[in-house]
Amino acid sequence: MIPRLTSLTAAGEILSAMRTVATVNGAQAMTMVDRTCLESAWTVFFAQSDPLNLDFLANRTPSQLAANLPDPRDRHLCAQALAVIPFIDGQLSIDKTNLVTQFVEALGITVDYLASFRKLAQHHLNAALFCMIRENVISIHDGPLADYHGFDDGALAYFLPYRTAPDPILEARHEALANLPAETLGAHYHAWYKRNQFPFPGDPNGLCPEFAWPHDTAHLLSGYNTTPHGEILVSTFTAGMHPDNAVEAHILPVLFSWHLGIKLNSVAKEAVNNFDPELFWEAWTRGQETTTDVFGPDWDFWAACERPLDELRTAYSVAPSRFDPARTTA
Repeated sequence: MIPRLTSLTAAGEILSAMRTVATVNGAQAMTMVDRTCLESAWTVFFAQSDPLNLDFLANRTPSQLAANLPDPRDRHLCAQALAVIPFIDGQLSIDKTNLVTQFVEALGITVDYLASFRKLAQHHLNAALFCMIRENVISIHDGPLADYHGFDDGALAYFLPYRTAPDPILEARHEALANLPAETLGAHYHAWYKRNQFPFPGDPNGLCPEFAWPHDTAHLLSGYNTTPHGEILVSTFTAGMHPDNAVEAHILPVLFSWHLGIKLNSVAKEAVNNFDPELFWEAWTRGQETTTDVFGPDWDFWAACERPLDELRTAYSVAPSRFDPARTTA
């Protein structure tokens, strides 16, 4: 279900709270990325067409925001939008994460990322990162985590299961996707792996299929590439499509990895300054509008492989991007 705000007033209240966080209660001037982020959230994520003047938005206290946002739907969307603001300028701001925590606590809703924000406030970065990667594993594979003990041990055991037990039959089945008609998802998937020089699941260096199949299919459906910029966007698209722990499991890990340059574990990579506000909010919205969740338990990768990719985009209601696709290569 696509979350919708109940009114223009609610949208204004959320933007006021976002501005309060971005400026740390008015103590800091708004940067250009702050302005672009809030303006594009208004038009893209909140789908508002009325004019917006950020300079006329007043700061909000947590109690004021709670009083002015009585509807649970508005509160939930507000919490999601606020969670992004402390990181958009490429810095880890404890003051901003503390403000977000206060706002969300005042709203009285349960959100997945507060544990990480509280750990960040205590300067326990590794503990916060562990929460994120653990929630990511839970979100993409809703099963037991007996083998997930920590950053490197858990990540290697889960994401790279074939290092100690290769599966050549599974690898060969992926290689056979090259025999499918060129327009099918399977053929595109095979070409995607060869073009990017990825090892297939089953190869000793291949990723687990529970992640590889839906993640790389999401790349193909959405059109987002494998640059750091594209990885932020495809995970944001995933957060909208597969909203289980959307912020903690999908949004924060990629912002930390690909925008803040903070390495999550030995499997993940890192880069800096790859946040495009307009494309970010659009990716989240496109994911919300997608009607088939490829991370869901009922989605069948092998069956989907035999269908044309464009047909799947239509069947799954994947909206085209409104922005220049070349921007995803930034």
